[in-house]
Amino acid sequence: MKLQKCTVDLWQDSKWKSNEHKCKQCRQWESEGEWFGRAFYCTRCCAKVAEQSHKDNYHEDAGQSSEPWLASYKEKWKHLVEMEWQEEMRVVDDRLRNWPVARLVGQGFCITDLEARKRGTFFGKAKIVFSKASLPRHHFSSGDEVIVSRGNPLDEKVAWKGEILELGMNRLAIVSDKPPWELTSGRWRLDRGANKTAYERTKSALGYVTGTKFRAPAMRKLVLNEEGTGLHKGVPAESDDDEDAWLSLDASQRAAARQAVEAPLSLIQGPPGTGKTTTTCHLIRRLVEKRGKDSRGCSILVAADSNVAVDQLLAGLIRLGVKALRIGFPSKVSQELRAHTLLAQAEEHPLNSKIEETREALSKVKDALYSGALKGKGKGLAHRDISLHVRDLQKYEQEVTDDLIANAEVICATLVGCGCDALLRSDFHTVVIDEASQATEPRCLIAFQKARAQLLMVGDQQQLPPVVLCQAAEEKGLRCSLFDRLLNSPTLFNQEISMLQVQYRMHPLIREWPSSQFYSDRLQDGLPISTFASCVMTQPFLSKSSPHHKAPIMFLDTSEGCKQTVMTFLQNFGGRTGMSNTESQNSDGSKYNLLEVELVKTVLRKLLEAGEEDVGVISPYAAQVAQIKSAMEAEKMLFQDPDARVDAARFPEVKTVDGYQGREKEVIILSCVRTQGLGFLSDRRRLNVGITRAKSLLVIIGCAELLQTDPVWRSYIHFLDRFRWTP
Repeated sequence: MKLQKCTVDLWQDSKWKSNEHKCKQCRQWESEGEWFGRAFYCTRCCAKVAEQSHKDNYHEDAGQSSEPWLASYKEKWKHLVEMEWQEEMRVVDDRLRNWPVARLVGQGFCITDLEARKRGTFFGKAKIVFSKASLPRHHFSSGDEVIVSRGNPLDEKVAWKGEILELGMNRLAIVSDKPPWELTSGRWRLDRGANKTAYERTKSALGYVTGTKFRAPAMRKLVLNEEGTGLHKGVPAESDDDEDAWLSLDASQRAAARQAVEAPLSLIQGPPGTGKTTTTCHLIRRLVEKRGKDSRGCSILVAADSNVAVDQLLAGLIRLGVKALRIGFPSKVSQELRAHTLLAQAEEHPLNSKIEETREALSKVKDALYSGALKGKGKGLAHRDISLHVRDLQKYEQEVTDDLIANAEVICATLVGCGCDALLRSDFHTVVIDEASQATEPRCLIAFQKARAQLLMVGDQQQLPPVVLCQAAEEKGLRCSLFDRLLNSPTLFNQEISMLQVQYRMHPLIREWPSSQFYSDRLQDGLPISTFASCVMTQPFLSKSSPHHKAPIMFLDTSEGCKQTVMTFLQNFGGRTGMSNTESQNSDGSKYNLLEVELVKTVLRKLLEAGEEDVGVISPYAAQVAQIKSAMEAEKMLFQDPDARVDAARFPEVKTVDGYQGREKEVIILSCVRTQGLGFLSDRRRLNVGITRAKSLLVIIGCAELLQTDPVWRSYIHFLDRFRWTP
């Protein structure tokens, strides 16, 4: 009997050995009570042999297909996924191996000198709080995977892994399967690690969808090999004539949603501010009304690449009265939505009392066994009791999971979360992928493998593409999303898809140029101009002699020829003068510009004095973001820090452009940074995201002389000429 490698997250590198009954690793798990929630083990686990078929189906090498195109498809993407994983590991390893601790801490990838205390449990996992007098600036956020060690994790025999639950000014909490030994003694260190779970689940999905056991071969030909006709490009479905279902949507939203109801494959383009999430949620509700639960239980799976996007969809579905269940550990879910997670609802399930009783009984037996009090026959009976209790736990937990999933109307998960144990035995009539243009094609397969008959994808090819670390993999096509490939397929859509056309975010003048440049002048304004009448706009920056009226855009040109204008602006509004317009770079090669930092700080101060609270500051460069935050701290100006304060929403939010996709603010300040080369600025999609986040005021700070060397930027600078600040 052939053994297959386990891809369960915690033990994904375990080597499987076997005898006539159970493999060695499974016997160890059984004796230690670590079978909780496991749906399978190995082919020698006679207790679990009935579940093995599910594992076989999803194994990365199970059921090799004989079709040449499938073998070619698999080989291409498997190679690129491996390249990307190797690069991610190389980056983390390089940091840990070659960077001094001071640099790791300074760049925000490491926090040292932490005290630790165990603070109970969080949905069955140990909750550990790490603290010190004041945490340094860092890149950790809720849901991140971290490595816990005493010193450098590469030099230690044991390094624990955990997941960040919450952060504060001087503390952060993680959850872990087991707390480290001697937790309260000595000091601890946390490092950001690589995400192997995503890599393993992507490989597994790629193997399954290209194998002989894939349950939807027709869907596979349509999506993977572009074999299909009759997709009704942009034509509403005649069979869906219930107008009441779409009353709250505008005409373009209604047309896109109706077209997608019956089509086996649909793409919907959602430009900035056009209500993409609203449309998607109404579409899903309509699918629930038409289909409900099929004979296999829940029939709709909704996924997105980021937890934020999934939470937005979940919140929208709940508001519409849809019974949605969120898959994923609660630490990665917005606090107000945690009650809708699988684990939270499992605690309220009628069988939970039996689970708790069994856990308590198991704990007592283990305590007696490990105390050394049991000998001979008593020791053997204890091992038997542990095995029985663990099997009961397995049974109860699986029943709870199956019951909750079957009784939900919609399942929500991240793309990676679609490959978790809880969904191992589930497939769905319809799979909906939001943010589809931001995810790599292999990542989308983790959700697609669950589709039986219908795949709906929502995205915008004019906004940011997937993030790819490995340049070689990017050049070979990993950065091209599944959404983009299908959109440009001559046999499928050939760039003819439904587009949402009414935007409800931006002042018409902010909307004007991106609509012309990126959306063929098809974007319309859904809000009357009077909506913006009371907005602050450029009012704080107008002098008595200024001929201009309040406007929604202000351009501060830092070119050499505008040097005096910039100095006058700083003098008029309390900024420091005398700095040159020069870009610099930090040890990572990320760029920053101190003159632009001063301009950002000056603009911010005036806006806050004018009473504006909903302000965002964005830049293409992480180093510039860090410099702006440091300058704000020096001036005692507060800004949003994830999870640090409950009232943080009223402070300015400073992020990279990539961190702002899908977000909006009343006022956006965009710092372009560069003076010597375009770099990230040459990406037209990044420009589109940067200038479409603002509702009523967009402040752009940059060197027009450099920016105009790019044709797209040249067009935008010509548009901005009428909004230049003048004394």
